[in-house]
Amino acid sequence: MDIIELSPTNYNSLVTTPFSIFDTVEFSELNCNKAEIIKYLIFNDGKNRFGLIMGIKENTLIAPFSAPYACFSPITKNNKVKCYNEACKSLLEYAQELNMKSIRITLPPTVYDENHIARIYNSLYIAGFKIKGCDLNFQYDLEKFDENYMMSIDPKARQKLRAAFKNELIFEKTTDIATVYKIIKENREMKNYPLWMKQKDIEKSMKIIIVDFFLVYDKNHNPVASAMIYHLKQHTVQVIYWGNITGSEHLKTMNFLSFKIFEYYKSKNVTTIDIGPSTEYSKPNFGLCDFKQSIGCDTSSKITFELVF
Repeated sequence: MDIIELSPTNYNSLVTTPFSIFDTVEFSELNCNKAEIIKYLIFNDGKNRFGLIMGIKENTLIAPFSAPYACFSPITKNNKVKCYNEACKSLLEYAQELNMKSIRITLPPTVYDENHIARIYNSLYIAGFKIKGCDLNFQYDLEKFDENYMMSIDPKARQKLRAAFKNELIFEKTTDIATVYKIIKENREMKNYPLWMKQKDIEKSMKIIIVDFFLVYDKNHNPVASAMIYHLKQHTVQVIYWGNITGSEHLKTMNFLSFKIFEYYKSKNVTTIDIGPSTEYSKPNFGLCDFKQSIGCDTSSKITFELVF
């Protein structure tokens, strides 16, 4: 299988249904400063099979270079397993021709397309890639969200949600990005979590991504929690950041916020809310894992593959 390098414009014309917003030319060009070079690749064996956007950083061919994950975008439908195997083998040969020292790919959580991603897993492994990272991703299936939600979740989470309702919290969608970001920043600092995006990065992303912002207020209308959510694919959204301010834990703001977000997107015909990983370099944050599991989330794998020459 051959790999053909295209210009952004020509790649866009061929890959008409990118795997997600992170696999688009627009997103890649918006973040072009995060890579030394961007490669727009088409895998062709007489037919155009897949597209893949990769960056070069420090002599490594990497995907994504500025996103949570990247994926092969199918161009031809119903590609056989052999096509996947040949594509991954050709990627190895392509990197060698470029004199790269390594290739690294972080794929989406399996929940996004289990058939497609499973075939990529196998094909990368057969081509000689090794697992570099294994993250646990959490997501909520909104098809199971109904009037029985409270009784379906962990008893302690149920108790906290009931307490949140008694605390007269207020939930709203907002355009007040500064307040949303301020809360998230404080929360990340409090928990010693990294904050990869600045407010200006978020505002820049809004040029190409639909972004929703939410605030939770206490009964005196003081903002106590917030969330920022991307629309990634049709019927799928992703929590990029959410969190509460210091000293608001007794209000059970996060149980309330998660419930209201589920309720909101259920009304918008969204089917999946990607809550994101609860691991840092594959090591679980047990408290975060427990919280997401307690509110009804399911778990999927998010694997990083690497091949070093």
